[in-house]
Amino acid sequence: MLEARERYRMWTVIVGLGVVAVAIAARFVWLMAVQPLPDPRSAVQVADVERGPILDRNGRLLAIATRFDSVAVWTPDVTDPARTAATLSEVLDLDLDRSRLEQRLRGRPHFAYLKRKITPTESAQLRTHLQAGELRGVSLQPEFGRTYPEQELASHVVGFVGVDDIGLDGIENTFDHVLSPAVVQPGEHLVRGHKVVLTIDVNVQYAMEQIAVRARTEHRARWVTILVMVPQTGELLAYAASPRYDPNSIDTSSAQTRINRPVAVAYEPGSVFKVFSMASLLDDGVVTPTDTFYCGGHYTRRTPGGGTIRISDLKTHGTVTAADIIRYSCNAGAGYASDQTDDGSFHASLSAFGFGSTVDLPFSGETAGILRDVDRWSLRSKPTLAMGQELAVSAVQIMRAASAIANDGMMMRPRIVRRVVAADGTTVKDFSPEPVRQVVKPAVARTVLAMMEGATEPGGTAVLARVPGLRVSGKTGTAEVLDERTGSYSDDAVIASFLAIAPTESPQVIFYVAIHSPRGPATYGGLIAAPLFAEAAEFLVPYLSLSSADSPRVRYHGAITRRTPAVPAAQAAIGDYRGLPKRSLVPLLSDSRLHVRLIGNGYVHSQSPPPGTPISDGLEVRLTLR
Repeated sequence: MLEARERYRMWTVIVGLGVVAVAIAARFVWLMAVQPLPDPRSAVQVADVERGPILDRNGRLLAIATRFDSVAVWTPDVTDPARTAATLSEVLDLDLDRSRLEQRLRGRPHFAYLKRKITPTESAQLRTHLQAGELRGVSLQPEFGRTYPEQELASHVVGFVGVDDIGLDGIENTFDHVLSPAVVQPGEHLVRGHKVVLTIDVNVQYAMEQIAVRARTEHRARWVTILVMVPQTGELLAYAASPRYDPNSIDTSSAQTRINRPVAVAYEPGSVFKVFSMASLLDDGVVTPTDTFYCGGHYTRRTPGGGTIRISDLKTHGTVTAADIIRYSCNAGAGYASDQTDDGSFHASLSAFGFGSTVDLPFSGETAGILRDVDRWSLRSKPTLAMGQELAVSAVQIMRAASAIANDGMMMRPRIVRRVVAADGTTVKDFSPEPVRQVVKPAVARTVLAMMEGATEPGGTAVLARVPGLRVSGKTGTAEVLDERTGSYSDDAVIASFLAIAPTESPQVIFYVAIHSPRGPATYGGLIAAPLFAEAAEFLVPYLSLSSADSPRVRYHGAITRRTPAVPAAQAAIGDYRGLPKRSLVPLLSDSRLHVRLIGNGYVHSQSPPPGTPISDGLEVRLTLR
């Protein structure tokens, strides 16, 4: 009797569940057949988020939010799939062809975006069709997008966003949470992100990018990068790289053009590095400005095992001091100077300059470079490092290290963001100058600056960087490039570079240029990189009011004005014209006693006869310009 009751209860439950299932199924059929599916466009809208702008230090817009239309379709409302597909295919550049689009419109009921953020022309054409009632089920959905008014300018700094307005590179990526806040308060309909104000000056940036683009073309180089920084604050005024790309048309760019080379590419610096190796040795007291070393055209040293280390130099420099090592870029002298210290001390000093560690600019993919631990050094590592090989650096690491030389030994962290400002104008965060550490003594920094100035004087490797009325401390570099395919140095590829700090007596600007794999007739840093500073100075001197203490100060008033430097007087003897620009030679051409021949363009590289030659009627003066 009990067993029968249990069976009855079980069947009652089963029947009840069956009735419920049938009722649910019937309700579903009724909903599908009778009730219309809810249109997702009628759902409660999430508040719009207007992405904050990115501006240069003077308020010039580099990135701004813009309203775009996106094309959406609700297929249950499409009454004529064939005609709708034909019209959409005619107006829009779609990934789907007409037949596949028609199949999609005839498929199961769904809502979909057909194309995001269309052009204004496409919007106008579709509105015409919509107003004529020809595109039932199709709508234009307003969205915020991103526009970059300056196009390619500072593209590696600004970066770009994806189709959903999410930052994918550059400042757009690292400050994404600031530019586009993720938290939206209840009841808000429009949320504006914060503004990001950069240290970049659009005018300086434009001038440097133009030089970089021209240099890359002229020298048929793989890439060129130019950085300009204020040493006291670490603010980068220009962050130029070529090739570059237009973030408005990111789909047409290549991965190569989007590489942020100043932070992401590490390379051997070459002789520019002698500035830091010699500063380290001078600061440690193992080398003094009066010490001498003999360069016989190569560095040689016997090893404990009876072997010989031999490193070639470009020429025989004879007896050299620390100043001569920098002025003539003497490899052998740098190697012999490094023999005065031990491996551990030398490694510690170079590490103090920041080599082997990231600068921590707000960009993804930054390299730390390569400065190997001492236990991985060979017997030739120390002299090779002193010459600027057997390590890898980034361009921004060079700028950081150079700030210590320009700033009485205090190294400053390079900065590219000045402040974050809310939409109502209140400052959210100020990025203040950030001292890193005292790397060398103030006296040593000033001594090295004076030594670098010697490189820009007649006879130095950087004479083509001379700027009339401005004392310039400079250092050239020409580094071999490692061939990744063979694992050895390339036979023909080099990196030509130049570092400048000016004015020497009171540094206000640091300039650095690197040219990778130039293929022109000249490849040395002194011939192709140093002249770029002289070219850049034609803009920087008046714009930044740069001048040396004994020169009149020129202020920028909205237009660039250039003062032609005076040619050394040719009264009884020929003057020294090396380093002067071509335009300054006009008075010389009018001297009736001389027959002047100008060969080439740019700045005077060499002259014949030499300075001091007595003038006689009809004397021929040949000036070779580069």
